[in-house]
Amino acid sequence: MFSMIVRNGLVIDGTGTPSVVADVGVRGGRIEAIGDLTPARAETEIDATGLVVSPGFIDVHTHSDLTAFLPASASEVARTSVRQGVTTEVTGNCGWTPFPATPARRAVIGDHIAALFGPAARTFDSYAQYRQAVGAQPLLTNLAPLVGHGTLRAAAAGLGREPGTAEALRGMSRFLAQCLDEGAFGMSSGLVYPPGMYSPPEELHALGRVLAGAGRIYATHMRNDMEAVHQAVAEGIEVGRTTGARVQLSHLKVAGRPRWGTASRVLDQIEAATADGIDVRGDVYPYAASSTLLRALLPPWVNDGGIDAMLTRLDHPEVRRRVATEFETGLPGWQNFVAAAGWDGIIIASAPARPEIEGRSIAALADDEGRPPAEVLTCLLRQLRGECMVVLHKMSEGDVRTLISHPYVLIGSDTIPLPGRPHPRTAGTFARVLGHYVRQEQVADLPAMVKRMTMEAAERFNVPQRGRIARGYAADLVVFDPATITDRATFADPLLPPQGVIHVLVGGQVVINGGVDTGAAPGQVLQPA
Repeated sequence: MFSMIVRNGLVIDGTGTPSVVADVGVRGGRIEAIGDLTPARAETEIDATGLVVSPGFIDVHTHSDLTAFLPASASEVARTSVRQGVTTEVTGNCGWTPFPATPARRAVIGDHIAALFGPAARTFDSYAQYRQAVGAQPLLTNLAPLVGHGTLRAAAAGLGREPGTAEALRGMSRFLAQCLDEGAFGMSSGLVYPPGMYSPPEELHALGRVLAGAGRIYATHMRNDMEAVHQAVAEGIEVGRTTGARVQLSHLKVAGRPRWGTASRVLDQIEAATADGIDVRGDVYPYAASSTLLRALLPPWVNDGGIDAMLTRLDHPEVRRRVATEFETGLPGWQNFVAAAGWDGIIIASAPARPEIEGRSIAALADDEGRPPAEVLTCLLRQLRGECMVVLHKMSEGDVRTLISHPYVLIGSDTIPLPGRPHPRTAGTFARVLGHYVRQEQVADLPAMVKRMTMEAAERFNVPQRGRIARGYAADLVVFDPATITDRATFADPLLPPQGVIHVLVGGQVVINGGVDTGAAPGQVLQPA
């Protein structure tokens, strides 16, 4: 007697082998049998005839750290991942996490967390405290959290641009080791955001040695994805070469029209490093637009010292004039998002204090107000105290296709689950890859892409007993229609759920049944393998 049998499905087991028609028997949250289970009975049965049964997808790059604390009014955005078939999310990406927020730095860390996580924001003294608090909430998916280098640096050295002292580096290393001992899956960095942008390579190498010693991963939002993208890739690879840590190059892209068509060079760098014995891979989302904090568009010196320092600077007219000039001229080594996207390609995604501007471009707001776009941007930052997310249209579809086609590239949505009009990757990533890129564009066969979304992702991030349909593995399963699965989310309507995702099981419990939410929330905060 099983608790669940999924019958007659086209089982794609996550290993890359072709599908086979089989039943999958579940008991106690685990897969107990695969094959012909005709004589067996179960408390619940799902008829998967003509449908694919695969391991639940593992989203290797999200910002769902605090989604469990979103208010009920944000329930639609909170459900976007599981509705795509995602059953495990790697959280804590791009360098900022709500832990460890040491008492001395809690206020400044809290300001950054508020800007990133909005109404769900809160901080924790340690990873253990975070894990206990989040684990006590109803979770739709499992979480595999990383610890953010930016938070580690802020906790040990503050938010300034000064090089970290030996004492500060010892503090960062100590905080990192503690988080890893308490169960964090690795460390992320955000080298375009303060204070990570001020970190020299030697600092990252020292922390990489801590990660390598613990067998955990280093996931990096690289220092540049525009004119210096290849140098940034090389910097990430060098962490692996120097320390032996596994390196994950997050949300690969080449941004700005002058660089379009060069994604293959990034892949060449990854292949060459792999041939040299360095453990490096990447991930990508299937869209030619990115999303980030509005204040990340500012020249780096403006953000020095944190949000309060940034707002104080912007109070001065001469600072605002200088910022406007630098948007036009650029600065050496600065990744100028305005130049890459243009004012009409910068769209307000989430502005809790000004919801009426969500979905509108900076250029359109400037036209309405009869003011220069740079002035509108700095005014919004002051008015919203930095709590604003934007979508940036700055990549090419051809480069996205090139990256998704490569077997060394995993899939990560980079979801930032906030109310408003978030990037459609929040609701559409995995269905878009399977529908548009696999079925229509045929960039990979279906079992190979499922392998990247499941087993390879699990192995890459040490996610235990997940990513395969095999006896003894967790019954995290997705049942989808390979003929119809597709994304429906758009930039105008970004939370529309995908088509063709029929059933989703997390730990053997049905969370999506016939495309409908059941209300079950059996997810958990996982421990590394």
